[in-house]
Amino acid sequence: MAITKRLVKGSALTHTELDGNFTDYETFKALYNTVDYSVANDGKVLYWDNSANTVRVKTLSASDISNFSSQFDTLLAGKTTANLTEDPSNLYFTNARADARVDGVARITVPSYTTTARDALSSVANGEIIYNTTDNKLQAYENSAWVNLV
Repeated sequence: MAITKRLVKGSALTHTELDGNFTDYETFKALYNTVDYSVANDGKVLYWDNSANTVRVKTLSASDISNFSSQFDTLLAGKTTANLTEDPSNLYFTNARADARVDGVARITVPSYTTTARDALSSVANGEIIYNTTDNKLQAYENSAWVNLV
């Protein structure tokens, strides 16, 4: 299956673009009105039929939903949210390999510490970066010491 690039970023997919990506989507084209959504199409979903190696449209049945729910529950069995915290605008993973956030306007927030809290950190490795709120400086750990970046 070849992948074609979008003609216009953010625009709706065109039939030409779909043709370049899928060899069989006639059922989808027949059910989908490119101008308006149709009440007749309510409840239909686009899905990948792995056994036929194609994209299909179908109406979900109660057994489809039960089957999905069962498989989803199986995948999540034994998983916990102990390391997840949430505030009104973000979901944080507190035991991540990189403790940094990038927000919607492309800002990066690094961990902030006072000098006392920074000095109490254990197992610090060269290359780690923090913001020191006591000194108001970005700092990096280099050759077993914290140095100012700016």
